[in-house]
Amino acid sequence: MIDYKGLRDCHLNIFWQYDGKPYLENNITKAFINSIDSLSDVKKKEVIFDLFGIKLKGEKIKLEFYLQKKPAVSKIKEFNEDNRLMFAFSPTGKCWGFNGQDTKDEKALFDAIKNELSESYHDEELLINETKKAVEEYLHFQRGDSIPDGWIFVYADGRPEYLVALENKLYNLDPTQINNHIEKSLLISSDKKPVIYKKYSEITDIFEKLNTFITDQFIEYLVLLGYCGVEDFSVACSSDPLIRKGLAIPFGKKILSFIDGGVIDERKWNVPRRHVDYEYLKEINLIFNDNDIRVSLAFGSTQNSGRAMIEKLDGVDVSKDHLIRCKQSFHLMYYRGRNIYNSYIDSNFSLNDYIQYLKKNIDSIRKQSPEEAIELYKKMLNDEFITRENFECLKGQLEGKRNPVLVVPEILIEYGWSYEEASKMGLDSFKNELKDKISKTLKQMKL
Repeated sequence: MIDYKGLRDCHLNIFWQYDGKPYLENNITKAFINSIDSLSDVKKKEVIFDLFGIKLKGEKIKLEFYLQKKPAVSKIKEFNEDNRLMFAFSPTGKCWGFNGQDTKDEKALFDAIKNELSESYHDEELLINETKKAVEEYLHFQRGDSIPDGWIFVYADGRPEYLVALENKLYNLDPTQINNHIEKSLLISSDKKPVIYKKYSEITDIFEKLNTFITDQFIEYLVLLGYCGVEDFSVACSSDPLIRKGLAIPFGKKILSFIDGGVIDERKWNVPRRHVDYEYLKEINLIFNDNDIRVSLAFGSTQNSGRAMIEKLDGVDVSKDHLIRCKQSFHLMYYRGRNIYNSYIDSNFSLNDYIQYLKKNIDSIRKQSPEEAIELYKKMLNDEFITRENFECLKGQLEGKRNPVLVVPEILIEYGWSYEEASKMGLDSFKNELKDKISKTLKQMKL
């Protein structure tokens, strides 16, 4: 099992650069080559086969490496053309699906890349940011001659056996560039396409079996860069604050699978969600913030379910242990389903007083015209239930509008644990405590 010391301090990883740019693909390629170079002859044979499908028969193995430097043509031609290979690797292990010749228009390129990345990134803001970086990478490598990122010359008992050119990308690979390398650098005729594609995760799976300090450091390096995860929840949560959220998020769906319900999906990239079918609770959200992990329960998040909730409840008394908030989340919603931001209210009323107030005004929980909604907020202001600022904000947004709105008397309950607490608990204990909190809260909410 890998000892992830570098996750607590990235500078303990031998491939991490002080004040440098450890995320650049050239540095990943160098770490990859250094890892192979560190192996014994026996393990070199093993990794050459697992990575490249090359089975070496010689007793003595010698590997020579080049980085960002093209060897002499005469040296390349020492190797049989059939034994020259292109090794292309990236997080996805695949090429862009569009034709590079049709992407001179940067907007068209942006749209094409965004479309492909949308399979992996479901949060719009994250998708846009990753698309911008991928476009920059793609355009950068459209310039210049064929210069592969690295080379591996494989000799067995002094004989030149195999030659492998390397190309690494931080997103998808460029098929035009790959073909260029095959023809101009490996000097292989265009009808032959000896390309091996690998995902980063496939490389780390191969390296993990080698069980050496250097190959373990390479795996840790890719974890630090965010390309690979860890299998231990406690390790993820005890990592450096800059990376622990990203390492913990993949455990979210596994945690929610412990909770009864329906489909598990992503509300946002850091919020896995379990759909449930209670009378006035339709989803359970697990939120991975920078400093804590929260379970969020929004009861009565639609008009009809909210009305049913208020009619059923007399008061709420939930556990205070790890409670982040238990509050009203009263607001309006456009008839087509979008919440009206300026309709959320501030109230000094306790949650139980809030419930009793709405029970007395239960007929106000209905579809209303914008004018009626303004009158409702005016009544709430006169009852000293909301602030004048709440009233003025809502009035400013709805005046002159025509479309009807819905009244939503939502109640929001959230529990949270610091990453340090979650790490000490471990995955099983954390899942059990989460399930217990949810079960007791549902009981308090009469579900």
